[in-house]
Formats: sequence, structure tokens, C-alpha cells
Amino acid sequence: MKITVCYLINADDISSIYSFECANYQVKEREQEFENTEIEYYKTLGGEEVDILVGVYPNVSKRVVDFFQDKAKEIIEIPLEYTPAQAYNILFRKCFNSFVCVLPTDVFLKPNWLSELSFFSENVDNCGFAGVPHTVLNCTYSPVVTKEFEGFLNVFLPANMTIKTDVPFLFNTKLLFTLGGLTEDTTMHGYEFYHYQLRAIYSGLVNFYISSTAVS
Repeated sequence: MKITVCYLINADDISSIYSFECANYQVKEREQEFENTEIEYYKTLGGEEVDILVGVYPNVSKRVVDFFQDKAKEIIEIPLEYTPAQAYNILFRKCFNSFVCVLPTDVFLKPNWLSELSFFSENVDNCGFAGVPHTVLNCTYSPVVTKEFEGFLNVFLPANMTIKTDVPFLFNTKLLFTLGGLTEDTTMHGYEFYHYQLRAIYSGLVNFYISSTAVS
């Protein structure tokens, strides 16, 4: 399974490079079924094969952009006046893999963080947003039903049913077709993903944290 990772950089901050490197970016050689075939390489982040979309605002320096040239599938220039919701919607229109991961800056993660997120997202029935938490205070450790009702997985359910989005989170790309994109109303500034999670809840989906924690 390949995941599309959306990474939005809105300031000329070298920490965006350091944060990305700490997310365990690697280039690997794909195993070949037959001998004497051309070697193929693929990109991984957090232990999963990915396509990386990087959105950059005009105030991001050339050295930051250059760092991502050989890593990103595409680098998209975001107009300076665009809100985060507008910027992410541009990236989301280019997401065609099974899942979308939003990776914030200034978060440092365990090596296989994305593999863990994808495992829970693939297996939890009615999964909305699955996130890697800073902390699980004010959360309930609870079993949730897996797909096809084959068993249960334990997750952390937030008290208000929405996860914080200053940490990495994953959702099924189908949500973009059933719920549409983020609301671009300027009054939503800073609450775009919170509002989107409410729409997911009203559609019968569950937002949760996995047991792995992020360190910021």
C-alpha cells in the first residue's frame, strides 16, 4: 500500500528539513521477482512506501526547496495569500493513493510511525482520522471493532471525539470524495481539520489516537 504524504511549509525555517529527516525518510531497492531485471527504487517514510507532496509558500528559501527536489513527487507553490485550508486542498487534489497522511513540522517520531498508523487505519472499522499523539491524557483506552468484525484493536479515544492535528494523522482518501475538501471560509482559520473531523463523525466515523507517541 502506498500513502500520499502532504507536507506544507509556510515559513523559511530550517526545522522543516530537520523534522522531515527525523520522520525516517529512506530510499530502498525494490525486491525483484526475476534476475537480471532493472533495479527499481522507492521512497519510504516511517516504514511505508510514499508519494510526497510538498507545498511551499513564497517566503520559503531556495535551500529548503532544493532539499526536497529529489524527495518529493511534486513541489507545489502556494500563493502567499492562501490560507492553510486552501493550501491543503491544492495538495489533496493530487492525492490518488489509498491513504493521505498530513505531516506537520516540528514533530519528531519513532522510526515506524507511519506503518503503525496505516495498520490501524486499514483495520479499524469506520476509521476517520488516526493520529500519533503527544499525550493520551483525557483519552479513553478502548477496544474498537476491526473490519468485517473479526476482532478488536485497542486505541485511545479523545474525550471530545476529535484528535489534535499538530501531530501526524492519516485518513482514507475516499473521505475527500465523500466529504469534499476542507472548508475554506476564513472564519475557520486554525480549525479546518477540527471541522473536517466533525463532518467525519456525523458520517459515522471514529477519530482516534494509536498507542505510539510522538515527541515534539
